[in-house]
Amino acid sequence: MSSSLEYKSDLKILIKEQTGSVSIEDVLSFSNHLAQKDNVLKETAGLIFDCRNALLDYDLDEQNLLTNNLRTRANLYNNLKIAVVSNDPHNVVLIMMLGHADNNLFITPFSTIQGAIAWMSRHKSSVK
Repeated sequence: MSSSLEYKSDLKILIKEQTGSVSIEDVLSFSNHLAQKDNVLKETAGLIFDCRNALLDYDLDEQNLLTNNLRTRANLYNNLKIAVVSNDPHNVVLIMMLGHADNNLFITPFSTIQGAIAWMSRHKSSVK
């Protein structure tokens, strides 16, 4: 897996581009990294994970680890919109399941970055 990180200050959106195979450990590691930078998240309207060139290489059983990780950090993620951009059906199913795992997590799949940005910009005052 390789990745890049970009903060769009004018939009208050953090974009992480992923390529290759992404394991549950990779996702948890990034979540832990963000938790250490909670001051950045407080100023951020949303996170976009660009997975158009990546495969989320874990299954639904492992996804419970991620759901639990996000729940333990509810103070960071509860009002944060998270978009995952992917055209791969496997990725989309995992993201949809994660989005429905907890009503306090606002995670939605998108097929384009522009769609994800429009969703975040359109609903800044009310999450979801």
